[in-house]
Amino acid sequence: MTQTLFQYYERELNYQTEQSREFAARYPAAAGRLRMDASGTADPHVERLIQSVSLLGARIHKRLDDDLPEVTDALLSILYPHYLRPIPSMAIVSLAAEPANLPPQGIAVPRGLPLRTSPVGGQACRYTTTQATQLWPLEIRSVEMLQPPLGEGPAAPQGTASAIRIRVRNLHNKPINTIPLESLRLHLTGPDPVVAGLYEGLVRDAIEVAFVAPGGEAIRVPAAEALTPTGFDRDQAMLPYPAQSFDGYRLLTELFSFPEKFSFVDLSGWQTAGQQLHSPEADVWIFLDAPHDTICGSVRTDHIQLGCTPVVNLYPKICEPIQFSRQQHEYRIVPDASKRMGCEVYSVDQVISSRIDGDRHWRPFFDLGRRDGQPAVSGYWHAARRDSQAAGDHGSEVYLQLVDEHFDPHAPAAEVVTVRAMCTDRDVPTLLRQHGDTVKWHVDAAIPISSVRCLKHPTATLRPPVRRHAHWNLISHLSLGHRFLEGPDGLESLREILRLYDFSDPDSYDTRGAAARQMIDGVIDLRHRTVTRQVGPPEEGCFARGSQLTFVLNEDNFEASGAYLFASVLQRFLGLASGINSFVETVVETRQRDGKLAHFPPHDGEEPRL
Repeated sequence: MTQTLFQYYERELNYQTEQSREFAARYPAAAGRLRMDASGTADPHVERLIQSVSLLGARIHKRLDDDLPEVTDALLSILYPHYLRPIPSMAIVSLAAEPANLPPQGIAVPRGLPLRTSPVGGQACRYTTTQATQLWPLEIRSVEMLQPPLGEGPAAPQGTASAIRIRVRNLHNKPINTIPLESLRLHLTGPDPVVAGLYEGLVRDAIEVAFVAPGGEAIRVPAAEALTPTGFDRDQAMLPYPAQSFDGYRLLTELFSFPEKFSFVDLSGWQTAGQQLHSPEADVWIFLDAPHDTICGSVRTDHIQLGCTPVVNLYPKICEPIQFSRQQHEYRIVPDASKRMGCEVYSVDQVISSRIDGDRHWRPFFDLGRRDGQPAVSGYWHAARRDSQAAGDHGSEVYLQLVDEHFDPHAPAAEVVTVRAMCTDRDVPTLLRQHGDTVKWHVDAAIPISSVRCLKHPTATLRPPVRRHAHWNLISHLSLGHRFLEGPDGLESLREILRLYDFSDPDSYDTRGAAARQMIDGVIDLRHRTVTRQVGPPEEGCFARGSQLTFVLNEDNFEASGAYLFASVLQRFLGLASGINSFVETVVETRQRDGKLAHFPPHDGEEPRL
């Protein structure tokens, strides 16, 4: 029995006890046959009966307070299946290889590379990389943030207020232009204010990038071509969202649960500067049009690193076989019988059953359209997620419901169901934070990586707030579109949508959850107006009417991730929600600045123009 259910039980038992005393006082003859009086009952069987009724009443009361989860969960599993799933643990790791094993073309690290930690609490945790990255035979020798006068170096372009100098070196002690380098992914790490300042400087304030080798000529590349923020595309997603889920929700979820995944910037222009990089060392100068006084003296070499990638505690697994007996309406999916408290189903990917006359493939119950070329099916499955009833377990259990469309009573009774699922390690990653740097990480594949170092300790697993009276708030999803922000209630409507994707428990003392709530409260004003803009490339574009949304932020609420990162994710979210032949143009101001923090170009979503 969980603590929540026990509270309902105590409340129901107190009510039954009080009513029993009142019943005994009002109807003593009838109460006497039950051996009840004003002080209680002397019959232990009657007492057990009252306790049993109290338990049943507590379960019914709790189900009602859960807002009829059978109805809403079925609806959510069709429209927003991502909202029922836990948010697995996430981290940032640094990968390295021995210089002798690094060829000039580097080592490709694919998305989905499996990693494993040393055991904590008797169990090793499994993670996978979420971005493809490349390990180059390069190292960063130094990083500096300077203000004019810049001293030695290329001439600064007009309007330069500060500059970042990154010195790189070829580990093979050969000219850098011997490396077929097109783009170098930089990871920004360190204290939150430094990371936020570096991100804003590289993505917003950079005006030009210059590549300089000792004694060589500076090759200049416009910052818009050389610097690209990462983490927004589907192939860089931390969470595997189903096709029917709106991708903007994924961005919000990742921002609130793990904003560090966006702290990556791709540095390009190496091929343009290739002929001049004839030395083993070179300087990359990034000129900014903002002074960044608050972090200028705080930037160190280890605040920009190479070979880093986000990882998530998700991995595919074949669950324990299920004996399909046709005597139960549902079957609990057990990912690993040896780790009941250390493994949790994230999503069900495939259901196949085996019997004497062959295998059959089951399809999701609400996926009713038959597809050409797909194996024939005669049944459907539906997965229902419920809170675990085990004491001290904050996780969930997934139950499989099978619908045999062509039930044949003469078919073989022995049928074994195999479930392929994506799983997490439940709440075990929380122990990784407690053990800190003593936890060792290893690559669980044949790839020449010599060391894995965790830069950002794994987060705790988060649970969706659907059991915290939030079911019917999800109707807010149905109003999504840029028009839901129009009118006097636009600001509160936006905050309501954002709160739906803050999965932290408001009653806990989690600093990450507090930071997410601060970000939401940091949106203090919203203005809307209809504008006409040209959208698309000049040769293929057209004029369209859309919405210009101006947000005002309180930067004091964004110390953890930075106001500019929040603005970038928000504009991408709103742009993806724009309708056909329309767009959203996002303008962001802050209470602390006189000018605009950002004025993003019109974003016309993913729908094709008609």
